[in-house]
Amino acid sequence: MNSLIKPVGSLALVVLLLSGLTSFSTNSPELVPEPTNDVPETNHSEWDNSTPETSEFNISVKEGDKEDPGIWVSPGDHKPKVIVEEPAPPVANFTAYPLSGVVPLNVTFNDSSSDAEEYSWDVDGDGLEDSNASDFVYRYDKEGIYNVSLIVTNKDGSHTKVVENCINVTANPSLSIVKLTDGYDVDDPSSYEVEVGSPIVWSYNISNKGDVPLTNIFVNDSVEGPVGVIAYLGVGEYNDSLNLSNTSVEGVYQNAVTASTTYDDVEVNSTDVSYYFGVNASIDIESSIGDPVSDVQIQCLVFEWTYNVTNNGNVDLTEVVVQDNSSSISIDRITVDADNILEPNESWVYSASATTEHGWNEVILANVTAYYNGTEKNFYAFDEVLFHYVGGT
Repeated sequence: MNSLIKPVGSLALVVLLLSGLTSFSTNSPELVPEPTNDVPETNHSEWDNSTPETSEFNISVKEGDKEDPGIWVSPGDHKPKVIVEEPAPPVANFTAYPLSGVVPLNVTFNDSSSDAEEYSWDVDGDGLEDSNASDFVYRYDKEGIYNVSLIVTNKDGSHTKVVENCINVTANPSLSIVKLTDGYDVDDPSSYEVEVGSPIVWSYNISNKGDVPLTNIFVNDSVEGPVGVIAYLGVGEYNDSLNLSNTSVEGVYQNAVTASTTYDDVEVNSTDVSYYFGVNASIDIESSIGDPVSDVQIQCLVFEWTYNVTNNGNVDLTEVVVQDNSSSISIDRITVDADNILEPNESWVYSASATTEHGWNEVILANVTAYYNGTEKNFYAFDEVLFHYVGGT
């Protein structure tokens, strides 16, 4: 007797383990327009009494209707075994490596879910999909602690896995600035000397020593004021386009330059101090005769006077020489100084004498020279004095 198996309900996966099944077929509207108990022999599976090898079939079964009446089988002496599998929704799972590091941080995400067919990743915690691949690499360019979620789906459902504080990305923003004075990195006040009144040029070398790009870097000099702004400085880059200039002043000059910006509301800065020493190699000579434009009447054959030589600069002077334009005048230093160094504000006295004759009209131009032996070069000091005398009877 033929029998009709007509399952009721939704679509399910059915495995028929049939013994002795030689063929089976599905009725179609063309073959069986209306299912009845009298099914033609050509439209059902036939069974025999032999014991053939067992075969396994996966078939989809749905409720029969007029157009698709279902599947017809002839069981004979063997009964088909029907196994209905339960729905198998996916289970989300994943691995990530590394879980921490400094920006820019590349993290590899690998799916380890069960029965997943589709994927949706949010790895930066912004609620937006970052990838729909099963495995991928994501680059973190900003410091932070990130939640990671994976949603997997298949025909039977979906599942979400969320790992809070999964990825820890740190940043190390760092700046470096070097201030050059006339091209020299001067860290010692006495190591670079310039003559007072000469031009000075400062240049600034700003480098990004960290692992994140920096923007809007302000450069300011503690004495000279604002230097400029660097709009962008990438990792490992440097900028040496900024400079200032001025005229050197006397003595030790010290100023500090600072480069500063912020990264994620954290202040990033660097400071460098620079120096120079303004040399004032200066000397003064004065005559005891007095007003250099006055005529002095000399009433004796031997005329004597003095020169007073003073270091009115800020450095020690050596090789001090006093001379004049007349070969008839003898000059000798009266002041005794064992080290022969004319120090700042120190004075030496020189005696001078000349033999006169009646009617002599003499214009004396005396001068003094000296040197300061600097660390890099010598500085020259010079002064002169003019006076006039007339030989009497």
